[in-house]
Amino acid sequence: MMTKRSSHPLLVLTIFTALVLFTVATIFVAQTGSPRQFLNVLTGGTGGVYYPLGGALSNIFSAAIPGTKPSVQATMGSVENLNLLQQGKGEIAFTAGDSLAFACAGDKDSGFNSKLNKLRGVAAIYPNYI
Repeated sequence: MMTKRSSHPLLVLTIFTALVLFTVATIFVAQTGSPRQFLNVLTGGTGGVYYPLGGALSNIFSAAIPGTKPSVQATMGSVENLNLLQQGKGEIAFTAGDSLAFACAGDKDSGFNSKLNKLRGVAAIYPNYI
């Protein structure tokens, strides 16, 4: 017998935001002993959905983590975001799952010259089937 699952988008967004805030704050304190001053959120193009989500997260980080100065960076998307994270040029980023798998494998055809080993997952926002 199948039961219908109830969908609560606001609850999901609230849980996601809390998880991201906790993770980012924990990383900052663990790395430096005190909150880090800058937080670069890597998104995607300004016309896509990730850019406004990055702006919303930036506002939440600014209000919730004292001493931080979040910024939102528009990028070409997942591959660039993952490479920038590996280079230490961003603290949190949006990416598609397949790009993350290619990055971990170092798939040169997908834009990754070697295996990326400085990546950590926070949460999945929604399934993205291709």
